Amino acid sequence: MGRKNPADFNVFRFIVGCEMDVRSHLLMALSFLIFAFFATEGVGATAPLPPYPLSYPSTNSTGSYTVSWPEIASADYYILQEQYNGSSTWTAVGGARIYALSVDFSSKPNGTYAYRAKSCYLEDGVICSNTFSTGHALTVNSAKVATPAIANAGGSCPSLVTINSGTPDSTIYYTVDGSPPASSGTRVQYTAPFSIPQNITLYAIAIKSGMTNSDVAGGPYTCSAGAPGFSPNGGTYEGSVSVTLISTPADATIRYTTNGGDPFTTGIVYSGSFNLTQNATIRAYASRTNMANSVAVSSSPYTVKVAKTIAVPTANVTCPRAISLTTSTADAAIYYTTDGSLPTTSPARLLYSAQFPILKNTTIRSYAIKTGMTDSEVSDEFISCSAAAPSFSPPSGTYTGSVVVLLTSATSDAAIRYTTNGSDPVMYGVPYGDAINLTQNTTLLAFARKTDMADSEVVPNGYTVKVSKPTIIAEGSQCPRSITINTETGGVSVYYTTDGSSPLTSPTREPYLLPFLLPQNATLSAVAVKAGMADSDVVGGPLTCSAVPPSISPNGGVFTQAMTVSLLDMPVGGAIRYTLDDSEPTDSSPAFNLPIELACGVVNKILKAAAFHQHMHTSDTVAATFSVDCSAQVSLSANPQSIEAGTSSMLTWNAINVDSCTLDGSSVGMSGTRSTGPLTETKTYVLTCMRSGVPTNVNASVVVPNNVWRNAGQCDPTTNKQLQICVDGTQCTLNSQRLVISNCQVSADCQQ
Repeated sequence: MGRKNPADFNVFRFIVGCEMDVRSHLLMALSFLIFAFFATEGVGATAPLPPYPLSYPSTNSTGSYTVSWPEIASADYYILQEQYNGSSTWTAVGGARIYALSVDFSSKPNGTYAYRAKSCYLEDGVICSNTFSTGHALTVNSAKVATPAIANAGGSCPSLVTINSGTPDSTIYYTVDGSPPASSGTRVQYTAPFSIPQNITLYAIAIKSGMTNSDVAGGPYTCSAGAPGFSPNGGTYEGSVSVTLISTPADATIRYTTNGGDPFTTGIVYSGSFNLTQNATIRAYASRTNMANSVAVSSSPYTVKVAKTIAVPTANVTCPRAISLTTSTADAAIYYTTDGSLPTTSPARLLYSAQFPILKNTTIRSYAIKTGMTDSEVSDEFISCSAAAPSFSPPSGTYTGSVVVLLTSATSDAAIRYTTNGSDPVMYGVPYGDAINLTQNTTLLAFARKTDMADSEVVPNGYTVKVSKPTIIAEGSQCPRSITINTETGGVSVYYTTDGSSPLTSPTREPYLLPFLLPQNATLSAVAVKAGMADSDVVGGPLTCSAVPPSISPNGGVFTQAMTVSLLDMPVGGAIRYTLDDSEPTDSSPAFNLPIELACGVVNKILKAAAFHQHMHTSDTVAATFSVDCSAQVSLSANPQSIEAGTSSMLTWNAINVDSCTLDGSSVGMSGTRSTGPLTETKTYVLTCMRSGVPTNVNASVVVPNNVWRNAGQCDPTTNKQLQICVDGTQCTLNSQRLVISNCQVSADCQQ
């Protein structure tokens, strides 16, 4: 029946165990019978036989061959062991458990090999055959790969290494850490020459399939630090030279001297670029850990001469111009000339100590010297200075009407040329003489020129000449006001607006041609313009006017009957407002529409009125006083009231609010005149007027005086005149006195 698999037994035992939990104990007998069956078939099995025979060649010339054996029916896996060159040690090969029936070998080194094997199967543990099946000896005798040849260029690090093998198609492996190249995890396959950065231990081996590996070649390989380089190299330099020492590798330490001494014994450690300010020869070498020291190298001689002089003029270019002479070599003495002679030999040369001026275009020749250094080269520098650029008075800006410009130059006797049309004054300028009167916008371009000097720069100066601003004259204060606009600049156009908009751009602007009437309050703005000039300033502002005061008709008085009063001159679009209580009219006072009625009995009624308009100021207030007396009013007068005897007077009468009148009993009209005729004595006339049967009498007298001057019986001795006194009369005051011119004679004329 063969060997039972222990796994089958275990599964069965598990099933039986589970079912014993649910079945009766009667099944236990059956379980023990089954268990006894498996126990007798498996656990009591014997060890398997070893695999026999082992099959492999007795000799081999390639190092590649196969060891095989027949299958053992009860075996689960096999163990194969190898003996090399008769050693007492057998080593497992092909793995700890071999489930195949053979093992392949390759690249086996030359030698004598023997093999043995066991069979094993798995129960609760591992059961293997009690003995090995032993095979015969196998001799491997393959050709050996040639030992690699290592070529090191040597010299400075990094050093180039080349490895070659005499066996074609062989593969070379190498290490640089001293480990064996046949098996080291750090080995590298050689494909091309490579550099070694420092001293190393290099080993190499060559292998090829079917051949024995080569012997290992190699050992310690060294390289040295690179000799330092000099940058720049020796030569002639001006003022000083900064020298940089260069090493390979970059982290090597350099020691050097600058006096030609041995750097191995007296050298100082290089830490960075250094300056040479005098002649020197540098010697240096480089060193580094894991490298050999470089050889000592010497530079070419460094020759340092005094730095060339430089003439530095002040920034301004106008004569006189201050000049400074400099050299970058400290403490060097500088000599110079300004007459063109050579400063190294000329008796006219000067030792420079401070800035000096040049008054015209000048060639400055200079050089510098210092003990222990080569003299500098002679520097020739042409330095120019120019005439002072023109200045303008007044300066550029905006001026009204015109501007008078004066041109001057700080350089005496310099000639100034200028243009006013923007053209180049150097080419087209006119000589400046008198002041320039500009009446329009102008850019003046001007420069100054003088012999032995450069021309000054061309200086622009812009002038904006704007039209004189207009003058607005508004006549009167009542609407409409007459407006006149004047300007001092001739040939201009004046534009104006009355709505507050800009007269420069507004579509409502009007050209001013003649004086015009401003009918109401307005914001009047005006501007004057002219081609070639800037527009004038805009002038103007609010202009106001007042309404025309109304007229009162009739304009007050005493009236004898009821009447009406009219207010005239009402403003168009406005109103006349009035009061009858002596108060000032306001915009809430009654508006005049119909004549104002005044009834009988009005006494000293004061009417005040003013004109109102929303676009005008309120007019002045006008006033009139009215009285209406409807009673009878009778008057009689004589003109003259006093006449000489034999002359007449004129009687004038007037009656109002009466029915009829009589004058000295004769019926007369309500008014009239009548002569009295010649009178010789004083007479009184009576006018009687009737109203509703009620008489009203008035009198008027015509006086015919009878005045007599009588001597007072006295004579004024000073004036020799007679004193008289008025005794009777109406024209002279009674008892008044007068002096008669005659010499104390009675005057016949007493009339005054």
